Amino acid sequence: MKWKFIFLILFSCLTTSAQTYYEVYSKIFPKSVLEQDENFEKKVTFYGSINPSLLYFYFDYLEARTDNDLNRINAANYKLEVLVVNALYQQKIFFDKQIQLLNESNYKGGAVIEATGYLEPKFKYAYKVELKTRGFVDVEKQNKITFLYLTKGNIAGDLSNKDYAEETARFFKSQVSKFSTAYEAKDNLDQNEKEHLINEAIKYYYLFESSPINYIDKKPSFQLYVFIVELLRGKYKETFSVSVAFNYFLLTEKYKMYNSFSKTFNTFLYNIDYSNSWETTLEPKSAVELSGKYILNKRKGIFSFIKFGASYIFAYKADKEPVSWGPYLESMLITNGIEYYNKITFSNRENESLSGYGISLETPIFYLIPSVYITAGVQYWSYSYSYNIGMESFAYIKEASSPKQIMNEFGEESYSGTFSNINPLFSVNIELFDYTIISAKFLSSKDFWLRAGVNYSFELMN
Repeated sequence: MKWKFIFLILFSCLTTSAQTYYEVYSKIFPKSVLEQDENFEKKVTFYGSINPSLLYFYFDYLEARTDNDLNRINAANYKLEVLVVNALYQQKIFFDKQIQLLNESNYKGGAVIEATGYLEPKFKYAYKVELKTRGFVDVEKQNKITFLYLTKGNIAGDLSNKDYAEETARFFKSQVSKFSTAYEAKDNLDQNEKEHLINEAIKYYYLFESSPINYIDKKPSFQLYVFIVELLRGKYKETFSVSVAFNYFLLTEKYKMYNSFSKTFNTFLYNIDYSNSWETTLEPKSAVELSGKYILNKRKGIFSFIKFGASYIFAYKADKEPVSWGPYLESMLITNGIEYYNKITFSNRENESLSGYGISLETPIFYLIPSVYITAGVQYWSYSYSYNIGMESFAYIKEASSPKQIMNEFGEESYSGTFSNINPLFSVNIELFDYTIISAKFLSSKDFWLRAGVNYSFELMN
């Protein structure tokens, strides 16, 4: 398997015995040359990290110092400094371009931020200098110096019998192959392996597309920034997204709510018990929805995410059944020729309000393409209503055909109630541009909605 192959490569790289560059180059240079610079190890590491071919000019400078030829020393030092400055400039241009391509890509989140850190040029203020004299270059010697730097002396056989141009090309091909294989098997690598590969890719940046240095013809099929971000995306998961949507109900089931009213009236004659009921039919028309989606698997497929939604119905149609409040409640008592009357009247319902709240749970069950999929779940709705009833109770006495009111009460009673239901939910969803979503939602055979909204994803670190 590819991931095993990658692991073996990384393991071999990490466990190979390390030599110093002094030990490596003492195989082809006298120690007197290597000891001309007390910072030899640091200089080799620095020049090699920019472009391994620069090391040839560094050793040319060291040999000039050994010969104690002042003109040659100055010429070699000038050439080395100019070539290093120009190489740093080319390196800066390359990494700046990679950051530009990354910013223009569709990548986002924590992986992009960390990848940008990897791609920041080490020398931001590098500039280009014209080299006035080029001179002779011993290509075979340059290839040998380059190859020894790349392998750090971990080679077998007689050094004098090797074709170093071919050996260097073979080494670079193996690096390209390693990067390509790692890119394909990135989901099977642990974080330590990925970080090692990213550092290796930065080290061999000149093997990728758009590099100004052409050590090899066949480069990876992806840019360096793509390689780094794709390896980092395993560290940063798109674990959560939030969306706000508008739901329009094309067809909806009519929900019936039964309202009732009852009260005991205390009169000066006797208590009167009264009750009444009526029906309201609610038909939702539109709602707003806030939802959160927790991503279980970055690979889109069945059960790859769970979506929680909360909705509020702000527009609806309500059909209210007419309510008969009569006949008025009356009581009468005649005592000693005096008539006592008690009467209760009701006003129409006032300030009636209806509202609906819903919660839903969905998960994908089928993907046609990554941006078109079907979800299944459940939807719970709760409708609440409240209303006020005005009423008046008064009593009077009638004596000698002259009525006289003796009691009057006016009041208002408030009533409220809830109605809820739960239904299976199916949605056909279309995602556009990673930020918008259009859905057709089916709650039952009688419910059909259209939903449109915007979506924003959060990438959270593991």
